Amino acid sequence: MKYSVLVVDDDSEFVASVHQILPGYIIFEADGASQALHLLRRPADIDIILLDLKLPRIPGMQLLKEIKSLRPNIAIIIITAFGTKKSILDALRLNVNDFLEKPVDPATLRASVERIVADLPVPPFENSLVQRLLHFVDTNYNKQITLNSAAQTLHHNPKYLSRIFKESVGFSFSEYKQIVRVDRACQLLTESNLTVDQISYNVGYLNAESFNRIFKKYQHMTPTAYRTPHAESADPSRDMSPAATMLSNAKWIHSLSTFHAHEKEFNLLARQSTEIICLFDQQYKHVYVNNAISRFTGIPRSRYLGKTNEELGYPEHMCALWNQAISTVFSRAVPINSVFDFSSPKGDFKMVACMTPVFNKKGRVSHVFSIVRNITAPTSHIDNRDVVKASLPEPVPSPAAKRKDKLIKLGTNLSAVVHELKTPLASAESIADAALDTAQNQTTINHINDLQNKLNESRNLIANVLNLINGGSDVIPPELVFLEPILDECCVSLLRHFPRKKVHINKHYSCLRTVACLTQPAFIKTALHNVLLNAFQALPKANGVINISTRLTDNDMVVIEVADTGKGIAQKDLANVIKPFYTTRARGTGLGLYISNSIISRHGGTLSVSSTTGKGTTVYICLKLAKSL
Repeated sequence: MKYSVLVVDDDSEFVASVHQILPGYIIFEADGASQALHLLRRPADIDIILLDLKLPRIPGMQLLKEIKSLRPNIAIIIITAFGTKKSILDALRLNVNDFLEKPVDPATLRASVERIVADLPVPPFENSLVQRLLHFVDTNYNKQITLNSAAQTLHHNPKYLSRIFKESVGFSFSEYKQIVRVDRACQLLTESNLTVDQISYNVGYLNAESFNRIFKKYQHMTPTAYRTPHAESADPSRDMSPAATMLSNAKWIHSLSTFHAHEKEFNLLARQSTEIICLFDQQYKHVYVNNAISRFTGIPRSRYLGKTNEELGYPEHMCALWNQAISTVFSRAVPINSVFDFSSPKGDFKMVACMTPVFNKKGRVSHVFSIVRNITAPTSHIDNRDVVKASLPEPVPSPAAKRKDKLIKLGTNLSAVVHELKTPLASAESIADAALDTAQNQTTINHINDLQNKLNESRNLIANVLNLINGGSDVIPPELVFLEPILDECCVSLLRHFPRKKVHINKHYSCLRTVACLTQPAFIKTALHNVLLNAFQALPKANGVINISTRLTDNDMVVIEVADTGKGIAQKDLANVIKPFYTTRARGTGLGLYISNSIISRHGGTLSVSSTTGKGTTVYICLKLAKSL
């Protein structure tokens, strides 16, 4: 644990030197009384104060009295070049810990701080800043929270929060947020009849594709497989998984110092393990538990952290059994195995806990490391591979069937290509999440947020393409959508993407402010973006114009017209522009208008194209209105 020091001094050189003298500490700075009191009134975990008695505008002794009234038990070291016998006596009466004169010897200051730290009580986990941050995530996981929004709520620097969170919990803020969301999703998958799409929205994901990807990362199976009874991964093997075996054999697991040095390796292996991985402190509280515990107990892992089994509400006889085993490891300093029966909403299991002592620098047991695995005898089942199925002779395919088969193969190949795009997207999203956790500059944060939005759009597009290939099997509930902000966002995005073309866009769609459509936002945005992208690509290298206009019809429809001043499309090619893979551009895919037309058609609308060679092209999108405001 790192301790924090507040330096209250208007001498900037001395303040700078403290960072050098105390490199392993978190340093807060205050150049006057008001700033110091402001920091102390905030919920910041300050352990020691270095206080100069000679400060501007307020006597140091008066500030000392106010500090003691706010934080009676806080440790204080007086540092001044103007100490008198009276000031020393007054300070001692207020229970200061030490009194040092400037210029301060670095070794003396370091020794004084270390003596205080040695006597400082470790704050209860429930009252720590990390616990407040955990609580923030636990109660807001279904919202679009970030490290910066948490920092604003807790009145702390986001970089400082990121560092202490990783040091205390073992993984980043973003990782913990995903773990809590997946835990809650597991609970909904087993206890509710909500669809996977509805669950993904309820736990804070904007699209089901991201939810499926992250769920599989932590649970090693899809949400559908998790919900299915007797799923293959729901019952771990009687033998230890490779990850658990590596942890069990790791020599560094037995020493607290080497354990911390291998913390990243530990977290990685624990997350990959299908066994329950636990770490208990001397109060029998869960310092760490991996996600596997939710598959057996149905309780999100986030609820375990900082709590004993009694506090979690387990039966007394079970707590007594577990506590006796943990106590034996602490007292005898030897590893033991404990076999027990365990019942939960997930089923009845026979478990074995392999408990190992973890020693501190003094050779005493400070923690107990436990690997808990399921040794329940597997239930016999019928192997479907042994079932002989009767089959009829296949008919000779007709020409139409052959064409359909070709399209199916084409769709399969396209599906494989689109699936391959998911891997680099997932890597880019992980990098963006990590960069956002540590970014401090607001401009950088804005750029990362823009990047995340674009990556999210790309993932939505991949989901849309796969959905179209599969015949629209993914049913996503429609929403009431206003088209004006979507058109505005598409225009801004494309203007940024084509800065050299100097495109001028004439917007004449004010009527969209008062009407809305019942549609799927991600799909309709893709359709409009593709139409506008075609218009941009059709324009000359400079000074092109795009006109966007709308009109309402008598049969409750809205028509959106996107007209460009490009070279136009030849009449012989006009009938093919909305067919898949048809393109006249060297690097074109021929999918843009095809996907847009498919989306519009599925929403009960139409898409048509007119063009005049040498003058430009106009695309007409007709959509049914849901509501007129």
